[in-house]
Amino acid sequence: LWDQVLSLCVRPEQRVNGQVINAFDYSQLTEQQPDGHRARPARAAFDAYIGLLAELPAGSLDTLQQSSRKALLINAYNALAIKTIVDQFVFTGPGAMTGIRDLGDVFSSVWVHTAGTLAGSSVSLDDVEKGDGTTGLIGLLPSYHDPRIHSSIICASVSCPDLSTSAFTAANVEELLDERVQAWLAHTTKGLDVDVATGTIHASKIFDWYRTDFDAWVDPVTSSGRLGFRGFLEKYAPKRVSDQLRALPDASFEQRAVVYFDYDWSLNNVPARLIGGGH
Repeated sequence: LWDQVLSLCVRPEQRVNGQVINAFDYSQLTEQQPDGHRARPARAAFDAYIGLLAELPAGSLDTLQQSSRKALLINAYNALAIKTIVDQFVFTGPGAMTGIRDLGDVFSSVWVHTAGTLAGSSVSLDDVEKGDGTTGLIGLLPSYHDPRIHSSIICASVSCPDLSTSAFTAANVEELLDERVQAWLAHTTKGLDVDVATGTIHASKIFDWYRTDFDAWVDPVTSSGRLGFRGFLEKYAPKRVSDQLRALPDASFEQRAVVYFDYDWSLNNVPARLIGGGH
């Protein structure tokens, strides 16, 4: 079901606010068919998937194999982020919004609002990402301590890493996480770039916000080599950039030395000319 939603709604290589991204066609989930009667196929699959997440038996997540649970939670985060947009976002007219943060308020952010139901319990996006168990769910980051997850849970914004065009599964979760990190770091205007002349690293703001996760990274394959933030970048960056990183002094990798890209929170919606169209 989630694969079907992604195949119908994700439009790769679309220019949104100057960034080339995997944009999402929210109109496939918010508009009716031209005849005004039948829901679009994407909406039917989306509703079924959201229903499946809600109807999972209480406690069932903890009975899954780790690869299954990890894949399910990544998909669930992305689906619930999109559900948040579909349910609440004002796309046009009076009160039109620009990004997901507009759905929060001065007292609490959108990340802590209820986003949907997972295995019978109401959850927020924060619960799925970093819940500590107090609401019944131990989230992705505390469960797996895997900073690759930051490449694959998408907050519906232009500067997020791009949404995968296929669902995570037990069989593909580790390989697909590697692929998503590599795609993220290959994006030179929102992922990673190196200014060779100055030795300056330009990186996503996510590396600033979650630096402790990347500092704790150990290569899960070899358990050797360079560790932490620098080792993570060197492993997953494109070869040209990785070679440039290896030539830099350690001081270039200090958090204060990295230049972080401005974060564009604009909605990752497809350009207006494509809204409602087919692939």
